Amino acid sequence: MQITLSQFLQRYGKDLSRATEAKLPPLVQEPRLNWSKGRRPMGAQALAITGIAEALRRHGVGILAAEMGTGKTLMGIRAALEMEGLPRPLPPERQEAHPGAGSVLATSWASLTRPCS
Repeated sequence: MQITLSQFLQRYGKDLSRATEAKLPPLVQEPRLNWSKGRRPMGAQALAITGIAEALRRHGVGILAAEMGTGKTLMGIRAALEMEGLPRPLPPERQEAHPGAGSVLATSWASLTRPCS
């Protein structure tokens, strides 16, 4: 029996959504933006920015995937700005693979020559 994608989602969408959230719970439920300069994010951008910043804090890496024209560049930059002033240690597996490596917040060319504290 063949069904369309629309029919499949109508039939199983809610169950799939619940199962996905149970297996992969969201890192954040509400936007929490600290950096107040520049353009304010629109709609779901604030939640995405908060989620990416939280992923960077917890895991040192995050994935931002969205449709063309949704503001991925803005969201990525804002997520980095949300990290401003916070220590950025490398995850343990990277520290083991690259002893002595660190991270740098590039605020100017000169800042590229000094490690973050």
